[in-house]
Amino acid sequence: MIFGVNIGLCFVLAIVQTTLFPYLGITETFYDVPTLFVLYLGLFRPDRESLPVVVFLGFILDSLSGGPFGVYLSIYFWLFLSVRGSIRFLHIGFNSLLPVILAVGVLVQNAIELLVLAVVEPGLGFPATPPRLILLRMAWVFVTGPFVLLVFRYTHRKCDHWRFQLFSEKSG
Repeated sequence: MIFGVNIGLCFVLAIVQTTLFPYLGITETFYDVPTLFVLYLGLFRPDRESLPVVVFLGFILDSLSGGPFGVYLSIYFWLFLSVRGSIRFLHIGFNSLLPVILAVGVLVQNAIELLVLAVVEPGLGFPATPPRLILLRMAWVFVTGPFVLLVFRYTHRKCDHWRFQLFSEKSG
């Protein structure tokens, strides 16, 4: 059940990222929203439920991106592992540290994308992404990131509640 919800969220996020954002013209200035889903899974959901979804999301976005295959898969995988490792030391809740974690995650994702672009297209040199663009993306993360995570959390809580009711009715 939860895998169906997560796979559905992956498809919705891929569609939003690849069709809605370019249509609205905010692709350059807005962060990669599926990255927030990967960070959410790493922060709040168990590994057995999250890791297959992270791999699936990376595969879907690699298939749609047109770039070198495996970039999103590796970015999402390492972000997920980094977040899972960091929660051993940090007690994460919806507190003031959460927007910072989201911003660092999006910053790491953007840095890896720039490095891959520099390696794949060596004639172009290192891409000159203006600092203003990076700061704008970080501002977007600080403003909208916690709300996006609330939507993910609400969706998962509703699914967990529905699943609990379904199984309690069968057993009782």
